[in-house]
Amino acid sequence: MIGSDAQTDLAIIKVGATKLPVIAYDADNPVQVGDIALAIGNPFGFSHSVSQGIISAMSRSLITQDRPYDEFIQTDAAISPGNSGGALVDHRGRLIGINTMTFTTSGGSDGIGFAIPADLALSVMDQILTHGRVIRGWLGVNLELAPSLDDSSEHGLRVTRIERNSPAHRAGLRLGDILLAANDISANNVQIITNVIANTAPGATLQLEVMRDNQLFRAEATIVELPLL
Repeated sequence: MIGSDAQTDLAIIKVGATKLPVIAYDADNPVQVGDIALAIGNPFGFSHSVSQGIISAMSRSLITQDRPYDEFIQTDAAISPGNSGGALVDHRGRLIGINTMTFTTSGGSDGIGFAIPADLALSVMDQILTHGRVIRGWLGVNLELAPSLDDSSEHGLRVTRIERNSPAHRAGLRLGDILLAANDISANNVQIITNVIANTAPGATLQLEVMRDNQLFRAEATIVELPLL
């Protein structure tokens, strides 16, 4: 094993062989909802199994404590125990994603499976090969969707926790503040802002637009690398 990334549950391994076939990946034609998807794997130990379905949704967020950064591809192609790590491909056999988990009430496939997008998997691979790890930015806050502001459709993200001596703490953020934007990206979705923070290089400045006691102000936070879990 060359390296691994707990956040995405991916690892890079070196295989002692040559002249191996390489799966195709087409970054210029991204997958869309409704596209045919084929899930390859070893469900329940049945090797080289393939199931067919469609792409049901993109950028599906499943935020857990140990995997907060994934924006999953959702498919109804059957994904069962043993499919994890297998390829999700399109009708031409081009890589779409890496099968990773299923939502189930029965222990098998209930028609809701998830894959890590291929572009995210390739980014993880490149960082592990280059740096030995995946480098992510860290602000040091917990956020949740806040109620609409001023009876409008606009929302923000309420700060519910601040780590001591974190970039957020040093930038002057307080519990209860409403984050309206980060680097001019509207803070209407926790997953989107989480990824904005994660994709900000350590040492770079994150521009924050914040509401506190009905007063709007701007703050600058110098991002640091996400601490290891």
